[in-house]
Amino acid sequence: MKNILVIGNSSVISKKVCLLGKKKKFKVFSTYFKKKINKGIEFNLDLSDEESIKKFIKKIEFLKFDIVIITSAVLVGKGPEKYTRNEIQKVLKTNVIGISILISKIINCFKNNSTLILISSSSYMNGGYDVIYSISKSLLSTLGKSFAKNFGNKFKTICLLPGLIDGSNQLKKLSKSRINYHKKNTPVKKFLKAEDVARIIFDLHNKHWLSANGAEIKLDGGYKG
Repeated sequence: MKNILVIGNSSVISKKVCLLGKKKKFKVFSTYFKKKINKGIEFNLDLSDEESIKKFIKKIEFLKFDIVIITSAVLVGKGPEKYTRNEIQKVLKTNVIGISILISKIINCFKNNSTLILISSSSYMNGGYDVIYSISKSLLSTLGKSFAKNFGNKFKTICLLPGLIDGSNQLKKLSKSRINYHKKNTPVKKFLKAEDVARIIFDLHNKHWLSANGAEIKLDGGYKG
């Protein structure tokens, strides 16, 4: 049986990935931050806490995965002038430092010819209101390129850069005028569906995507705002 590990199972993307994984007969492992969500095998993990990372690694160190997907992220949703020092540290510790530590410690958990998917954001390329979040995602993409270069003989690393996702908390926080602005400036005139991202992720695991190791793939419908 193939195994998939989903880091952060509360997002709309991760929920669809877990559901599709079960349909495809994968054994689904996932992590939660506050409370359990799925009926599969779940572990508590706080990426901003190094002790939590260590405890999690001990629980999975003898498992082997075909796909690992990192969806965890802190999104404060503020302009840079409104951020507190603690909020900046929280975003960077979770979105960059914690993820870096985690992946570096679970290298041996990747099967040969496995796939690492990092969920970044198109906001760091397009420019976004939440600058700190955008910075963290740009660093995550850089991290992905480094893993692709150093471990491409074992697993391929691909970074997905979604735009706004239908049904996501990020979209729910936007004003009606801002939502209309995004739709107006997205050529396909609709937001990304989480189930489509899940399908893309499983397709990217196929061997015909091997040469995409290190790639960044934008999924924002050509947003030009």
